[in-house]
Amino acid sequence: MAVYDARERFPDKPTTKPWVADYRDASGARRQPRFRTKKEAEAHYREQTLAISSGTHLDISRAKVMTVSQLNKQFVTFKLSVSSRGRPWAPATHAKHRAQFAKFVEPRWGHTPLASVRHADVSDWISGLESDTGPAGASVKRQVAKLFSQLMGYAVRLNLLPANPAKLRDGSIDYMPRVPKRANHVYLSMEQLTYLAGKAGPYEDLILTAGLCGLRFGELAALRVGNLSLGARPSINVESSISDVPKDLGGRVEKAPKGGEGRVVPLPAKLAERLAGVIEGRRPEERLFTSPRGHTLRAENFRRDVFTPLVTEAQAGAQGFPSLTPHDLRHTAVSLHIRVGSNVKVVQRIAGHATAVLTLDTYAGLFDDDLHESAARLDANLPF
Repeated sequence: MAVYDARERFPDKPTTKPWVADYRDASGARRQPRFRTKKEAEAHYREQTLAISSGTHLDISRAKVMTVSQLNKQFVTFKLSVSSRGRPWAPATHAKHRAQFAKFVEPRWGHTPLASVRHADVSDWISGLESDTGPAGASVKRQVAKLFSQLMGYAVRLNLLPANPAKLRDGSIDYMPRVPKRANHVYLSMEQLTYLAGKAGPYEDLILTAGLCGLRFGELAALRVGNLSLGARPSINVESSISDVPKDLGGRVEKAPKGGEGRVVPLPAKLAERLAGVIEGRRPEERLFTSPRGHTLRAENFRRDVFTPLVTEAQAGAQGFPSLTPHDLRHTAVSLHIRVGSNVKVVQRIAGHATAVLTLDTYAGLFDDDLHESAARLDANLPF
């Protein structure tokens, strides 16, 4: 591969651009652009071979023909095999990406060549994004903006674009709206938790386990009898979680818990005694909690058919009983442990967080409430 004069090799083919820079790009494809002068061809050849050897080669010709939809297929294939953290996408993450791409990105950008994507057009698109019922909310806009930015970042990674057109030069996204602050977590008191569980009928033990051990609903649905250890130090081995995704992506999928790792959660002795009766005579592989017909629980059905009516009934019977979701039982478990003085590492284990820092950030308000009590305990031990 080098620079040559096409007139010497093909004397019968007249041309106004006789000088050829012959090289292979980063993907191994052969390139033979033509130039009017030898100097231009040599300059281009040096520039491209240096860029290829240093990993900065840009394949602009591919960017002019590859569409956003074609890039997305390659992006999804990559994410299903490996991610930035070394783990492939979970089925639920794949399903969410596919739905958002099909609904928001494909109609606007599907057939657009990568080289034609402009920051101003992306900004206008996100600002005017529409949902099924009118203008999209801030949360949806942020999610779609992040998706598209990741996609364009992948094009940069493949050396198809010199910079991410979804971002400014400093790497920021100026058109991304702020999302209103989430409502505060709902924390039930021990009395409220037991009151709610007492009205749950066949789901009483599930409600208590969620509210005392902090498992996510998918983790509760995936529990098997063999995950319980009811000895002198009772615990639950949380090793999987269930999520529902479209059938072509697996339907109901059982996978590792969020974060990719299992954990062992301490089980209160009184709850362990209750669960001992529940599992008596049952096989280790059986689901611990099921529907009355013995089916695996589904989050959407449970919330609609069981939990929401249960909370409504509790509110009718107890003044000031709060509105909450099944996930708030997880927050309740964390709050109850903090109130009885559990250290942050125990709370981290209950919550299933990767780090204690994440636990502190998520539940900072609850730890703040303990500041004065901690000072009072110190004061009680002062020798003067």
